[in-house]
Amino acid sequence: MTWNPPAIFVHDARWVKAGQLQPARGVVVHSMGEHIVLNQVIYPAQEWLDRQYELVPGGAKVSAHALVKPDGTIVRCASHLDKCNHAGLSVWKKWLYLNKNFLSIEVLVEGNHTWSSYLKAIKTAPGPYTENQHRAVAWMVQMWKRECPELELDNLAAHSTVSPGRKPDPGPYFDWPQMRAFLAEYD
Repeated sequence: MTWNPPAIFVHDARWVKAGQLQPARGVVVHSMGEHIVLNQVIYPAQEWLDRQYELVPGGAKVSAHALVKPDGTIVRCASHLDKCNHAGLSVWKKWLYLNKNFLSIEVLVEGNHTWSSYLKAIKTAPGPYTENQHRAVAWMVQMWKRECPELELDNLAAHSTVSPGRKPDPGPYFDWPQMRAFLAEYD
C-alpha cells in the first residue's frame, strides 16, 4: 500500500456482539455528521452512535466497525469478527439483514449537523467527501480483505443501495470510481 491514514484510533463501540459476525462477505458504506446537533447539544459521531438509543425516543442501538474523519483518520470501533448494528432491514445479492455478514464504515461529513443540514450536505454538489476519506475507505477495505478472505470487493455497497427508500447515505456525491481506483492501487 502506498498511502497510510493520518492516524488510526480504537474506540470500543457500545452496541456490538463480540465474535458473532459470520464470515464477512462485503462492506456497507454509510455516512453521518462528524458532530450531531440535538437540542442544541453537540455530540461527536462516536458518542452519538453509542448514545443514540438513549438520546432519541425510539432511537436504535447503532454501531459501526470503523469511522473515517474528513482528514482520513480512521477510528476502528469494532473487530472484523464482531457483529455491528449498522444496516437494519437490508439486502444485497443473496444476503438479507447485512449486519450478520457485512462490515460497516461510516464516512463523516465535516462539521456540526442536524438531520436536515446533513441531508443537504450529502445531496449538494460537489459533495462533502474528501480525497483522503476515499483513500481511507479503500485502505480500510483492503485491510479487512486481508483479515477476511471471504470478503469480495464486488460486495461494496452504499447504505442507500442495500436499504432503498429507507436510507439516503452516503448520497450521490460519494465518489465510487475514485474509491475503487484507490482500492486497485492498494491491492
